Amino acid sequence: MLDREFELDVERLSQERGDNTSFFAFADTVVARSYRGTNECHGWMGIKFQSRANDEPSQIVMHVRMLDEEASGQQESLGIVGVNLCYGAFFLSHVPEELIESLLDKLTTGRIEIDMLEFRGIEFRNVDNRLMALKLVQLGLSGAAMFGPDRSVLQPSEVFHRKGKTDILVWDRSGTNLFIAECKIWKGEAYLLDGLTQLLTRYVNWRDEKTALIVFNRDIKDFTGVIRTATTALSNHALCRQPGRQRTDCSWSYLFHHPNDSARTIRLELILLNFV
Repeated sequence: MLDREFELDVERLSQERGDNTSFFAFADTVVARSYRGTNECHGWMGIKFQSRANDEPSQIVMHVRMLDEEASGQQESLGIVGVNLCYGAFFLSHVPEELIESLLDKLTTGRIEIDMLEFRGIEFRNVDNRLMALKLVQLGLSGAAMFGPDRSVLQPSEVFHRKGKTDILVWDRSGTNLFIAECKIWKGEAYLLDGLTQLLTRYVNWRDEKTALIVFNRDIKDFTGVIRTATTALSNHALCRQPGRQRTDCSWSYLFHHPNDSARTIRLELILLNFV
């Protein structure tokens, strides 16, 4: 749909306005709240655009979920995020991280979820879509980031592993898990340990060996204190087999016993990222 609409713009208007006009096409296809209110409310939205006249087109496509209870609220949030997408495409394409943040202007993560976002084209030739997917998780716009073996970004909303939906799951072409990670905002030691329990007891299978707990600090100025509390909490955990070994300024490596088989070892990387 997006390609066809853009092609029609260029076909009909390029001869008359092509030298001084940047063309674009916007499209979406969504399912909002039904009368019974039992359906899944989600859809796809995208924009294909030229940054300047006669330029090659670039494209942004994303999958959204509307979280408002009423259909009217969903329509409003969908309209707002659509306007934000158009603005971001034309004025923030050179800073894609800021473009993603701008999608939340006049919105909250309680109203809209964006669980897949893909940049394509000349304006985004240096953009790694995997990093942009992690940015969605960091902002709370998505609860998970998933990538295919070809480095493509996948829509994670329907992909579950064991007893739940992981934040990051990397597997090879045979379907074997290579890496599982849980992402958390720093809210204290108890919340960190809840995340660790979630990772070890809900997501990790018997064969899984490489995991990570990624923690984002957005509020606490004393980041050194956060590091001390987090690293000590994991080292003192009942399943910890080998206390954390510091690898970088923000990364520590641990060995844990598998919760259901003490003979099995799980490698866990604690990654603490400061955004204060």
